[in-house]
Amino acid sequence: MYARYRTSAKEPWRWLVDGQNWLPFWNQTVGQKPLLPQLRYPFDRDDQKVLFDDFLVSEDLYFQPQFGNCVYVDRATDTIVLKWPHPDTQAKEQARLSAPLRFAAYCMNQPARDGQTPFALVLGVREGKLSWPDLEWHAEPLSPTMERVDQPLLTKPFAPDFEQRFRQDLRIFSGAERATFPITARVERFVKKGAFQRDHDLERLVDYLEERYQQLGIVTHRQRFGWRGIAQSNLIAKIRGRGSRDGKTLPIVVLADHIDTAVEEDTFERTGQRVTTPGADDNATATAVLLRAAESLQQLSLQHDVWLVHLTGEEFPADDLGAWHFAEKLMLDRTDLKAVLVSDFIGWHPAGSPAFQVNPSAHSPSAHYAALAMDASRKLAPALTPFYLPRSSERNAIYQTDVQVFEYLGFPGLLFNERINYSGKPNEQNPHNHTSSDTVAHLDIPFAAAIAKVMIETVARIADDK
Repeated sequence: MYARYRTSAKEPWRWLVDGQNWLPFWNQTVGQKPLLPQLRYPFDRDDQKVLFDDFLVSEDLYFQPQFGNCVYVDRATDTIVLKWPHPDTQAKEQARLSAPLRFAAYCMNQPARDGQTPFALVLGVREGKLSWPDLEWHAEPLSPTMERVDQPLLTKPFAPDFEQRFRQDLRIFSGAERATFPITARVERFVKKGAFQRDHDLERLVDYLEERYQQLGIVTHRQRFGWRGIAQSNLIAKIRGRGSRDGKTLPIVVLADHIDTAVEEDTFERTGQRVTTPGADDNATATAVLLRAAESLQQLSLQHDVWLVHLTGEEFPADDLGAWHFAEKLMLDRTDLKAVLVSDFIGWHPAGSPAFQVNPSAHSPSAHYAALAMDASRKLAPALTPFYLPRSSERNAIYQTDVQVFEYLGFPGLLFNERINYSGKPNEQNPHNHTSSDTVAHLDIPFAAAIAKVMIETVARIADDK
């Protein structure tokens, strides 16, 4: 992102603006076109909608107000008065910024930050050559060649009814049937599963999960917080490892899902109403994985603690809300993680192609963990085709998932999902994703259950890996 320029140190800074300093008929190729600020006027009625409107009133399902992504300048003095404000301050700032003819907004991507302070780099240009400030440069790592791993299985033989119980959980968490709480005998159906919905069912869903773990004798910790004045919760189920003793805990292995679901794109296009999907694939399949993992992993004596983490608010507009809250608590408590494994829709595949992806994050030893998963797949699910997608691959699917939150913070991780090819032929793409047809009827349950077993074995290997 290029924001401002000046011709010499004595000259004032001038803003670069998309559409003025780079014209629409010039090169628009992604990766070649420079990213320049977009100029908005907070006093202009149309620009006010772009800057300040709530996503719930927009005709664009994925609209995001630009308020927090702008630098605000006094037009009379060209002085910066506000830069990249926190979205929570919008109500306080909107009236001031909307003063007639007073301010301009230069909207651009969020910058890097040193703690809470945003910073920018000043580059020099002389005789067509670019000069950088004194930085420590690191070469981009080459895509690693995946190592070959061959080790015995750690998990005990899975229960004969593993697939049947996996299916039952899919029906419960997709709202296809009611959940009967195992301790209190409450009966609930989980249908509204958007973190943005004021009457969502996610808190009751977490209540149910608490009782499922209580039934297994597994200790849970519930992280309660609010967003937009709406109650939210993450849930952590803790399986203690043998290496944790005398108040000391080894780095923890996390297996996570997200319990919220997306808005049905087909319903919104047809009616303009924001109704959440059943979410059988995205992401009841993952919640079912964690419950099956609880039963399997508590039978083992692993070196590291394993946390089964149910995260809320992954889908738009919450955008990894629960993952960020969980990560913030980790950092405040100085809790170290050995790895974060996330499952995000693993139940669909094109006819005749039972393939899934193992996507490592950028940090070592994620590639080694992926090799452990590939070996587990060969042993537990030989009929499936696993694809190893290094972080440098365009098909690596970590972008815009909860895994990316932990990657930002430097933790190793893996994402498991069905084969994704958003740029491929229509028959290679899941037609039910983020639609009203994301139901159990459109899933391959044996396929998803087989991936679940691979994930459980991979967690066990990482938690017992030296």
